[in-house]
Amino acid sequence: MARNNNYDILNSTNTTDSNTYNDEITNLLQNHEGTVSVAPITQSHWVPNQMRDYCANLNCKKKFTIIERRHHCRICGEIFCGSCSNYKRRLSPTANYHVNGQLYRPEAQAMGTMTNLMQDYTRFQRQMRDERVLIRSGSVTRSEVDGKLNKSPSVAALLHAEITRLIDGFRGMISSSSLVTSAKLFLNSFNGIPEWQKSNNWMPITASKHCCGCAKEFSFIRKNRHCRVCGALICAECSSEDLLLYVPNESSDKYNVKWSIINDFGCPSSEPTICIYLRVCTECQSALSNLLVHQAECNEKQVQVKVKETDAEKFFKEISAIHNKLASIKAKVQESLPKYQKSIESMGINSGSPKSSPNIQNNIQALAKLQIDISDELSSFILSLQPLKNIKSQNSTQNKLLECVKMGSIKFYYDNITVFRNMKIRLENAVPPEVLTEIQSEVNKNAINGTYIYVKQLIMEYLILSQLHHFQNELADVILPCEKVSFIELQKCITARNEDFSKHINTIDTFLKYQLEQNRLVKPSKRLTSQCGSSYVYEFFIQRSEVLVMQIYRQLCARSTSSKFLGSKKALSELNVKIAQMRKAMSIDF
Repeated sequence: MARNNNYDILNSTNTTDSNTYNDEITNLLQNHEGTVSVAPITQSHWVPNQMRDYCANLNCKKKFTIIERRHHCRICGEIFCGSCSNYKRRLSPTANYHVNGQLYRPEAQAMGTMTNLMQDYTRFQRQMRDERVLIRSGSVTRSEVDGKLNKSPSVAALLHAEITRLIDGFRGMISSSSLVTSAKLFLNSFNGIPEWQKSNNWMPITASKHCCGCAKEFSFIRKNRHCRVCGALICAECSSEDLLLYVPNESSDKYNVKWSIINDFGCPSSEPTICIYLRVCTECQSALSNLLVHQAECNEKQVQVKVKETDAEKFFKEISAIHNKLASIKAKVQESLPKYQKSIESMGINSGSPKSSPNIQNNIQALAKLQIDISDELSSFILSLQPLKNIKSQNSTQNKLLECVKMGSIKFYYDNITVFRNMKIRLENAVPPEVLTEIQSEVNKNAINGTYIYVKQLIMEYLILSQLHHFQNELADVILPCEKVSFIELQKCITARNEDFSKHINTIDTFLKYQLEQNRLVKPSKRLTSQCGSSYVYEFFIQRSEVLVMQIYRQLCARSTSSKFLGSKKALSELNVKIAQMRKAMSIDF
């Protein structure tokens, strides 16, 4: 049975514009370190007051007077009377839904499209789709599918077979009348799961008492459900009804069934008249998302477009590189979040427990590390999103693909940053204040420690390259004040924890020596260095430094509490501005 609430605010009319997606991506970068954004909500899409004398609700049309005032919907920008806009939702500064945003007034219709957005936040991914479904089916081994989801033809063949089964089954449900089709779908929803929705690997209800995704035991509250693609038994947290089978509204053929993932590539901008939503586990959803990318690229090659072939190849090369990087970070986030949750659940600390016991200290260090890892992964995700703003599409197919990448990425960030913050709140409620202080102290120490190491390594790499390629130490002089500030704040942090600072610095020096030998932050191309000489190396270092300094700054803000390391945060922010000015002076294009 079709349900309108599957089309959330990311598919509303005010977000389909490319500039709006770009504004949202920029907003994520600017406000990532805060729990709630302090930026004011945009009013750029508001309808001017003088253009409306009556309420925009067609069922109301109340005339505005001195008593009946005008009220703007913060989502769509239209003007309504007080009765038709007596609702509030949490929105981001770009007027998109955000569960941690501030409360603003939308009108009733916009409110209704978001009634179920609070569901299924805690969706965790235990393994990739191929590490469970394919191995269970016996078609491939673990080593054959590990990290090769997009490249393995057996994976694509299996997914195609399952999707074809669902499409054929849905096509059999379609009648010549859309009204009859809707009635049949409604009646079938009371008759259990139809046979055409069951995969060849369908797990019987008695096959497992635990979810195949998160391994939690099924209960009266945590009911078991089936993924319609792989047939696995999963819970609501590890699945969603985001697999859409539909007939395009513009299609003259009522049996022309298509499929898509909600808020992903090729998803219709509005709910089709003839459609059905099927439950899919998070692993299958990830695999199907990759398949949609591959299909879009193949379709583009088959369509005759009025652009040069080299332009199309460049577009797909750029968007594929970003998509693959984002997918890699998504996998890390979805792997780290369940570990973080498990660590919180296993704390088991009472207010009378000694903080110095080895078990508690190990738990504190593990929690601190996971908290840092997740913060860094989400920061990297936001920074990896930024290049999407610079990609230009040449036709409607490319534009739709690009907007779907942006839309899906923004939704992923909002979903997972909310899960992460809710877990931190749960941690605060689960442990005594003194233990929570110890955890945050460990996080703060690692935050300023990482900042100092990266800044120090950046200076050392620049000095090495400047001596090798004979250019001035200008950039090192610009970075040096930031290094000094972070050193002072690191020293204060280590000393406050009653740790040996001299020993700590010796450990850092040893680590930096290893980093300079094995893991450089800036790696100029050997080919371009031989062709262009020292000028290329210098300009490349400036360009790369701007990205690195921004990343170091965002990670420090995301890791540490807002009142800590203000000197380093200010120095990094100022350093980023100076490097950006140096880059612009040389007219370097990213």
